[in-house]
Parts: sequence; structure tokens; C-alpha cells
Amino acid sequence: GFPPHRDGSVADAHCWHADGGPRIVTVWVSLGQSGPANSCLHVLPASKDPYYRTVNPAETSHDVIATAEAFQDIVAVPLEPGGLVAFSHRTYHWGSACTPYATEPRVSLAFLTSHEALKKPYLPAELLPLPPFHLRLALTC
Repeated sequence: GFPPHRDGSVADAHCWHADGGPRIVTVWVSLGQSGPANSCLHVLPASKDPYYRTVNPAETSHDVIATAEAFQDIVAVPLEPGGLVAFSHRTYHWGSACTPYATEPRVSLAFLTSHEALKKPYLPAELLPLPPFHLRLALTC
């Protein structure tokens, strides 16, 4: 597993589109079966996160999930192989520890994407949608 965190600490207005959607998104892809027994992704929904759109200087799990009742708001995100979930950079998330009941390890990939106004793209637009093989190889290494 991995401890609770956000993929981006910036909650400034420039990180959001006018319609409220994020300009920074994480895509989490499960390469194998992913469930609570082998550390699937767990999230705190934005509607239950008091710091989703603001900055929390301490940013500890005790601040974000402050009451015993708030633990009921945590959502497990089990996925089949090849399944994916996309979420904002401000989503508070983590992976649990594997249990003795896990029949396979969790294997996953994560990608962070952002609006070009926030971070310059690695590749020029004319090389998309399918860059040459040597560039694809370089991006995966």
C-alpha cells in the first residue's frame, strides 16, 4: 500500500476550469485484479473532504478525516485487470496494506496529466496521437 496523500498540493484557482473541473488529473490503471484484499485504491470523495478546494498546511490524515464517523465516507475502488479510474490532483487517496487473503499482488500504473497552461507537454502536438517508437520507449523507461 501507500499512505494517504494528494497528487498535487496546489488548490489555486488556476488549477480548475471555469466549470469546476480539474486541470490536473491522475489516471490509475489496474494491471491485475485489484480489490480490498490486495490494496486497491481508497479515496475520500471530494464532497466529504474539507480541504479538497483549499490548502491544509498540516495535511495529515487526522486533519482530513477528523472524526470517527468520517471513516464511513471512505470508498474502496476495486478494479478488474485493465480497469482505470481518473481523479483530480486534490483527491485524498491511498492504498491499503495487502491482507493474508490476497491471492495476487496489486500491480498498477499511474499517470498524471495536466492542462498545457500548467505544465508544458513532453511531446509536441504534431507527434500525437502516436509518437515514434523510440520516443514511446524513452517515456516508459
